Amino acid sequence: MTTELWQVTTTDGLVLDGLWQEAASSRAAVLLLHGTGSNFYMSAVGNALAPFLLEHGFAILRLNTRGHDLVSTQGGRRRGAAYEIVDECRLDVWSWCERAATQIPRIFLVGHSLGAVKAVYSQVHAPHPVVQGVVAISPPRLSHSWFWEHSAEFRQTYREAQERVSQGRGQELMEVTFPLAFLTTATGYLEKYGPEERYHLLKLLPGLKHPTLVILGSKEMETNLAFQGLDQAIASAHPGAVVEVLPGADHVYSGFRRELGQRILTWLKAREAEIARI
Repeated sequence: MTTELWQVTTTDGLVLDGLWQEAASSRAAVLLLHGTGSNFYMSAVGNALAPFLLEHGFAILRLNTRGHDLVSTQGGRRRGAAYEIVDECRLDVWSWCERAATQIPRIFLVGHSLGAVKAVYSQVHAPHPVVQGVVAISPPRLSHSWFWEHSAEFRQTYREAQERVSQGRGQELMEVTFPLAFLTTATGYLEKYGPEERYHLLKLLPGLKHPTLVILGSKEMETNLAFQGLDQAIASAHPGAVVEVLPGADHVYSGFRRELGQRILTWLKAREAEIARI
């Protein structure tokens, strides 16, 4: 078993950290992308999946994107989830794919929450040739029109962010509670949830050419507007995607992480079998 701390430098000069684990029998690698404000060593879902998939023959790379932690600094600049521009995840994922491909040139991306959106977004806008498939675990619907229609809280928060930007306070942090509780700059909030809908999963999926598995928890679909009706909406937007709902599971799959891992493993094994037949 090989276990190594890795660093990559993105094309725009950002240094990112990750943890690589590989068994002698590993034939393919899984790159795990964390969610909002998390990192490669604190993701509850990633930390549960890593040993399970490693045990079943996959090399694992737990990686940081530039949105790791709530706030971080590098090169004198504030970064982290509160300051990130999601579009830049393309640079992060590309660099990690380049590094992992030096060890195993067959890679699957597995992302949770915003990490799932990043996995999809990166392969739509900057697909890497070694990526063989994408697993999106609980990707939220980042849709301005959907939130605007269904949430007065979103409308109020969005208008507050607009006002701050108009006052020249776009880089100040604001505490928001929709669609989740976190800190963000007003500029970042408008960029992520604006009417352009750059990160709207239902608009991204038709452009994704890779085999795709989307997994959702039934509990999060009942309680969170970002996930309501998302299974059927995805099936309509991208008929080629496999969509599975885990009954009783919340957003972090409390009590269901083993079953989550098993579903992902089954799908990965099926993709490996298809690749072997080519």
